[in-house]
Amino acid sequence: FVENAGANWIGGDRGNDIGAAHDAGVYITMTDPAEWALWGYGNRVYSNRIGVATNLSGVVTNAGDGVVLYYCGKNWIGDAHHPNWIANGKNGVKSMGCLSNDISGNRIGMAPDGTIHGNDDNGVYIGYSRNEEVGITSGSTQNDAGNVIVGSGQQGVYVFDSDHIGVAGNAIGHDPQTLVAGPNENGVYLSLSSNCLIGLHKVSMISVFDGNTIAGNRHHGVYVGGGFSNWIGGNCIGVASNGQTVIPNGGSGVYLEHSVGN
Repeated sequence: FVENAGANWIGGDRGNDIGAAHDAGVYITMTDPAEWALWGYGNRVYSNRIGVATNLSGVVTNAGDGVVLYYCGKNWIGDAHHPNWIANGKNGVKSMGCLSNDISGNRIGMAPDGTIHGNDDNGVYIGYSRNEEVGITSGSTQNDAGNVIVGSGQQGVYVFDSDHIGVAGNAIGHDPQTLVAGPNENGVYLSLSSNCLIGLHKVSMISVFDGNTIAGNRHHGVYVGGGFSNWIGGNCIGVASNGQTVIPNGGSGVYLEHSVGN
């Protein structure tokens, strides 16, 4: 539990085994504005096995979410070279009321040996937040930090009542190495959210972030309900990143409902 503190590292070269918690595996909150202004930057959580054990496939379930970010910002959960393995909890990563956190490079719903364990609710849940990044590293022009998000009981990535959320470079609904499906309900689910980026982004004709590969989910690849000015482009939906191997979603590729200006 990290409260009103910054510049802490949880993990490292060997990481931690984090399990059997009565609540979240890792919980970070910074509700004091003065403390937030003092630190100016957040905490790093990487190379941990949260809900799975060092014997690669063992289960050490947490009663709550894998990682919770609550009214805090500028934290890094994983990176391109130091993933967390987060499984067997409620939400893999839950961000509520937050600003500018990076969730990248993680294996959400997987054990270190590649077996799919899933999480009970969502792989990543973002609510009432702004400028959160899933699979994108702040300030980077190289999209090498995508998450693998598989086996969720609900959505792969669920964004609710949020603004300016970026989701890029992720493999959602399957293992990108073996191409085995690990279905979520929907791949990406936007509800009452606006100005979000799902996939490719270009600046002056140069690709800054790659699209997602959203394949193997039980229902839609991308669902947008409510909201406006969301960008969905450059993704592989229903096929692997090679553009050839078919891994179908069970519903529509992209489904828009009560949405305008996307």
